[in-house]
Amino acid sequence: MNDLFFTTGQAAKELDVPQSRIRALCSARAIACEVTAGGQFRIPTAEVARLKRDGVPAIPRPLPDADRVSAKRSTSGLLGDPSRDVIASAESVVKLENDVRSIGLLKEKEEGLDWFRERKARQQKAQAQRDQAESEREAAEERERGRRLWESKWIHHAFALIPADAPATSKLDVDACVREALSRLDIDTSEDHVEQLVDAAVAKALESWLLANRRESVAKETVDRAKPPFLDDAAARRLYSTARAAIEKLPATASLQDMGAIAAGSIKRPLEEIAHQERCQETVDRVWCQISAATSQETDEAKERVTAALARLPVGVSRRQIDEARDAALEPTRKAIARREQLRVRTEMIHHAEIGLGIPWGLSSNLKEQVVDELKEKLESLSATSTKADLEKARDQIVKWFENFKHLIDGGIAVVGPFLAKAKQSWDLDHVSQSSLESEVRADLEEMLDGTESAAGVAQRVKELVRDHLGIDD
Repeated sequence: MNDLFFTTGQAAKELDVPQSRIRALCSARAIACEVTAGGQFRIPTAEVARLKRDGVPAIPRPLPDADRVSAKRSTSGLLGDPSRDVIASAESVVKLENDVRSIGLLKEKEEGLDWFRERKARQQKAQAQRDQAESEREAAEERERGRRLWESKWIHHAFALIPADAPATSKLDVDACVREALSRLDIDTSEDHVEQLVDAAVAKALESWLLANRRESVAKETVDRAKPPFLDDAAARRLYSTARAAIEKLPATASLQDMGAIAAGSIKRPLEEIAHQERCQETVDRVWCQISAATSQETDEAKERVTAALARLPVGVSRRQIDEARDAALEPTRKAIARREQLRVRTEMIHHAEIGLGIPWGLSSNLKEQVVDELKEKLESLSATSTKADLEKARDQIVKWFENFKHLIDGGIAVVGPFLAKAKQSWDLDHVSQSSLESEVRADLEEMLDGTESAAGVAQRVKELVRDHLGIDD
């Protein structure tokens, strides 16, 4: 692999020293160098790197009297006295040496002047570079000021396009998008072109918000249109969330019609559930209408049973099915109310009978007791599911029987007076009181009759009883 070399001029620039100094160091072999076929010095790059690191050495100089010592040695080396030719030759040598020394001094002078000229040239070049850099910096600053003003103008234009109801953070997105668009343009671009790009950048920055705004608007309109009146806020928010979630699944390019359709479909089932819950809740709230005679505890328990029964119904059942489930759940309460009502009515009927209300007027004490006993027995024999009408029917049947029984006896007692009057014609019966006789006969009839006898049979039986009481024969 061939080594690389610097010329003396290149090495001088690299080391920031005069070229003459590099030549002198090469001539003195104070630094590593090579000589070309043309007699030019070449310095290896490794040596230049070393000099940069260690520093450039001083130029070595010969001893001041080296020439005289050499001359003396040369003179002392003559074998004999110098001849005219030798003297002339020596003078020529001295002259030549002086010429050579003069040339060397001129060379050193020229090399020194070259260093000053090169330094001045470098200084002038550096100053020119600094001046140019300063000019370029000022021009760049001026361009930057102009661009900032240009960008500020279009940013202000972009902010004016933001809707008033947009969130405050949208300005950040608009600013970023517009600046990115402007970064690809030059300030000399036509205003129409810039305005179109800025408007497009604003639309892009607001795209997400506008899409969200449209989706929110469609979801709200759909829910408001479909929700039932007086729906509570919590349920309305759940419907809105459902509709919004469904719309979010659509692509950004979906139309408003597509958004509305998917939103309406998403809340159909929740609306059915809400309607079902409202019907069920309304049914529970109106339970008291179905069991108006229930106690507050029975009403609360009935509501719990109805609520549990309706909770087992699937969404979408008819009103009739809800009512059937309600009635089935209310059956235990209705039975309890019926039992309590039956007991109340039975007790009331018996009490009324005991005080003579609701039974035939004019019954004897014995028959009154029989009415009460019959009524108790009959009412207690009825089932627990018997209604008030059943109880009243049973009571009316007993009362009717005793009315007939009393009428039958009264018909028989009516025979006592005529029969006694006729008997007094044949017998001495003036001491007999008709009323006393009638009371005794009535008591006998109440004991003897069972209510199946005919009026004629009862009349015949009364005559027999009168004869027995009077102790007479036909």
